[in-house]
Amino acid sequence: MTTMARNSFKREIPVFPAKARWIWLPEQEFPNAQATPVSYYTDHHGFAFGSAVFRQKVTLPERLDDCRLLVTGDSKYRLFVNGEIVCDGPPEIGGDWNNQEVPDWFFYESYKVAAPFRSGVNEVVAEVMPQGDSQCDYSTGHGGFRLALLEGDRLLLGTDENWECRFDTGRRPERIYFPEREPVTWTRAQYLAAAVSQRWKLRYYPLPPLAVQEVFPDQLNIRFGGERISGTEDFLGRRGPLVLRHGSPVTFALHFPTEVAGCAEFEMESAPGARLTVRYQEVEGFPHEYDEYCTNGGRVKFRFHSVEAVLWLEVSVVFASFGYEGYDDVRLYKLSMMSQGFPLGEAAPFHSADSSFSAIRKCCENTLRMCMQRLHWDSPVHKEGLGCLADYRINALQSYYLFGESRLMRLDLIRIALLLCQKQHLLFHTTYNALFPVMICEYILYSGDHTILEEPEIPQAVALVFAGLHQLEDGDGMLTRADNYMFLDWRAIGDCNYHHPDRSNGAASLTAFFALGLQAGVRLAEWQGTQDRAEQLRRAYNRIQENFHRHYFDAGRRRYRNGPDTDNAIPQTGILAILAGLAPQEIAAEIIDDLCDKTLQRQVQPYFCHYLFDALAAVDAYDRRGSEVLHLWDELVAEHPESLKECWDCGDYSHSWSGTPAIQFGKRILGVIPEAPGFAACRIAPKPCGLPYAAGSVPTPHGEIGIEWTRTAECFQIRIQHPRAVKIHFCPPDGYPLENCILKEKSD
Repeated sequence: MTTMARNSFKREIPVFPAKARWIWLPEQEFPNAQATPVSYYTDHHGFAFGSAVFRQKVTLPERLDDCRLLVTGDSKYRLFVNGEIVCDGPPEIGGDWNNQEVPDWFFYESYKVAAPFRSGVNEVVAEVMPQGDSQCDYSTGHGGFRLALLEGDRLLLGTDENWECRFDTGRRPERIYFPEREPVTWTRAQYLAAAVSQRWKLRYYPLPPLAVQEVFPDQLNIRFGGERISGTEDFLGRRGPLVLRHGSPVTFALHFPTEVAGCAEFEMESAPGARLTVRYQEVEGFPHEYDEYCTNGGRVKFRFHSVEAVLWLEVSVVFASFGYEGYDDVRLYKLSMMSQGFPLGEAAPFHSADSSFSAIRKCCENTLRMCMQRLHWDSPVHKEGLGCLADYRINALQSYYLFGESRLMRLDLIRIALLLCQKQHLLFHTTYNALFPVMICEYILYSGDHTILEEPEIPQAVALVFAGLHQLEDGDGMLTRADNYMFLDWRAIGDCNYHHPDRSNGAASLTAFFALGLQAGVRLAEWQGTQDRAEQLRRAYNRIQENFHRHYFDAGRRRYRNGPDTDNAIPQTGILAILAGLAPQEIAAEIIDDLCDKTLQRQVQPYFCHYLFDALAAVDAYDRRGSEVLHLWDELVAEHPESLKECWDCGDYSHSWSGTPAIQFGKRILGVIPEAPGFAACRIAPKPCGLPYAAGSVPTPHGEIGIEWTRTAECFQIRIQHPRAVKIHFCPPDGYPLENCILKEKSD
């Protein structure tokens, strides 16, 4: 049985002992390796590029049951014990588009000591990279490393000036790795001054470590130099090396059983100077990034740093320029992907009479697994920051319905709140800000965790969002004074790109998003018992509702205009007007089919279809039109079954914001919708969408709600099995009066 993960964030938080202090490279010897670029968007010119390496030995007791490791590093680190990677980090800050402010928070993690730690002497080595790998990595502006190994409360090993260190310049900004040649010179680390150490406002990362699994290729396609490649079957079967005979470069492509997000790892033997280049591909022949390693000779095992989305690896090997006896040929013992993701179990089951729905759901699930890391990524290709929070909303709703997992969303909401509080302003995508209270409301409904409202940053950030959006209102409550009206959808018409529309093409949608946020804000205020605040937000919503239709509805063309001073009217505007309750009921019912038809013409992208589905439900049109919209995903799955494309006809893959069907199957086809926090009350309102039967389950904090229904023209029969703590309210599907329904309900 899949049960939604209960949040237990009030547990005791492990704390660094005072004797385990921040250390770094001594400034006198490495003056140019002290400062670090704050973010991906910082001009990296003038910063030292490479890795600070620290090492120390520790003797561990015979029993390791009570040993824990606390660790962090700025900006990124990898920790090795006895030559094996045991962890990396720290968890990403998140940030926002073009944000270059030093973060107000920085994470550290706790790990239970296990293999490759062993009783007796252990060598601990930390590789700390002063530069992040992606848009969501941030630094305080100075390198640092901190570690504590504890047995209960006793410090077994802590970072101090007895650690040895060096600066490895082998990691180059162009993603080429030149390992240093032995012997290398080590020196003593230094403590960081208190003024520097105070930069890191440490927060404990309360979530489990990522699940890492090694995935091996199952197919090899030769591109160039095939006459000098041998041992393919042994290599794929992991019985022996792939032998590459010396000569001109060779290139081949490795296919993996499924698309994964992870780091490439290889083990090879060669002469000094041989080069291995890997090009990461979601579709064969179309790389989105690469890494290269230049060997020192001999046998080496190495894992690249960056997490990438991979179904194919294109591999090129350039041989050493001069002959070295015994190493002229290259022997590739392995080239695998170390797949990683948030630890998730099996997805809740779902099946129906339409097998294509199962294929769509599986594609959504695999994409979500790739995007759920230490935060919700938009994709492992882009790795965008917290400013893209609407992506995270779709990811979170999928994780609720597929896995009953809410812990990662809780921390993402806190990260977003911390960023909003630090900036004291709205984030980059203006429309997304309005969804922040919506996401908090949904989190509480699905998890039952009211304690998130006790986190001081959450109510403060919600207040900042509402205050910031109120400043954009005109006298009628329409948001017409924004600096930008991003983001609406990936669509361009003429000179207008609706990624960042102007006032005339974005004001109506931004106002509708604000209305959605206000509705969620009313609910949050009522849950908190602040009725005055709820009434204040309700009045703000009512003002928008009273004026929106008058300002933006084009009675002649029967559609909602995008904003003032324009006749442009894209379907997204009308969808939001219906969803936010701003369109009168009779108008909403009248225009929904036109909006649906335009969606079928690909005028609405996969991400925005999430809003269309909710609009269809709002006007009781889901059962009639939902299936044909869901089947738009058939083409995406046929094109790339492994992960979801960003848009219908453009963009790359592994984008979980396109995964709304995974939500729809649980929320609409099975009909499971929470009506009170933590599913204390739950509405069961199936939308058959033409199917003769469907079955599956939805996780809740109390256990699974199991649904199985069948139907004929005359009768709808449903079996509901639910936890005793969940109060069920059954709503018959369209066309089936209650007397034509057979309900079998069982609680346990």
